Amino acid sequence: TPPTPVTPSVTSNILTVGGVGSQTLQVSLSASRTTKVNEIGFVVVQDNNGALTNAAGTVVQPGSATYLAEVLRQSRVLVSSLSQTGAPTGVNPAQLGRTLEISAGQRVLFFLVENGTIDGALNQVRNNQTPTNVKLGSATSTLRFSQQVTNNTFTLSFEDGTDGDFDDAVLSVAPKTTAVPRAAALQGLEQGEALDLRGLTSQVATFTVNREALFNNFVGFYRVDNPTGQIGTLAPTAANRNAYVAAALANRVPGLNGLSAPNGGTATAQAVLAGGAILAPFIITNVGTSTFDQAIARLTDTNTTNDPGIFFPYLGVNPGNADHVRLLGDNTFGFEDINPTQGASDLDYNDIIVRASFA
Repeated sequence: TPPTPVTPSVTSNILTVGGVGSQTLQVSLSASRTTKVNEIGFVVVQDNNGALTNAAGTVVQPGSATYLAEVLRQSRVLVSSLSQTGAPTGVNPAQLGRTLEISAGQRVLFFLVENGTIDGALNQVRNNQTPTNVKLGSATSTLRFSQQVTNNTFTLSFEDGTDGDFDDAVLSVAPKTTAVPRAAALQGLEQGEALDLRGLTSQVATFTVNREALFNNFVGFYRVDNPTGQIGTLAPTAANRNAYVAAALANRVPGLNGLSAPNGGTATAQAVLAGGAILAPFIITNVGTSTFDQAIARLTDTNTTNDPGIFFPYLGVNPGNADHVRLLGDNTFGFEDINPTQGASDLDYNDIIVRASFA
């Protein structure tokens, strides 16, 4: 049964999904007319007021001191939008989308993280800071719904500033009959930019790589043991960084010898990925003229003065808890190659974009 989305409470940015049973929705970014790199999130709430229940079983109402933190804890990433001029050659933002499964009758609250990520906002919460760039505002300030009844589609139009144009991120949402793509089960969860091959046999994957960066960078994938990025007993934390880098590189996926592309160009690579594992991406940055193997050797030798940068989806192991990987669509990841603590980062997340598709 196709979903019939309705908007019973647009003043609180809440949408109720119609239909029967589990509904599959295709979300596509149809416009992004802003210089900012925003992230759109959503959370399933209990009622049209947006109430949530925390881990202790206490109902948390909008306006309470802990409401924003609870929204972030229970939320999922819908999609990150590149800036208006941020899409590399060969990347069409309108073709970057997510496939969602939501149960009929569930109420969904949408929100925008201005020039930031949900992971980054959560990191602030855990450090007893209050994020100021999360916009949960009313339909008059943050989000407008429009619905096309004839084909059960609707549009989410977001405002990230004060000009009131509501075209800073425009999402088209429509019914979909196909299932969520393979390997995407973790995507949207906290620090879930990974390929989840658990429960699957070996997969033939094609990787499409686009680049908009002066630095020469490589992207690879490595096996982790759980959704938090742990390798054995080694957690991705600042204290473990050196050991974690070594373990990640030792666990890297064979056959993917550094995904890269010429600046402004596109490249493809194919690999057979063993099933039964979670594969997380890493980016090695500013390698100069080094090959992938030479960059790995520089990272694993005893000379720390020649190390290129290496960053992961797990904020705790990155310098400054920086977020270097964003979810741009199903199995599609955007990378930032400069750490904000180490240089003037533009935080555009288009330095390398990697999309995995499965035969």
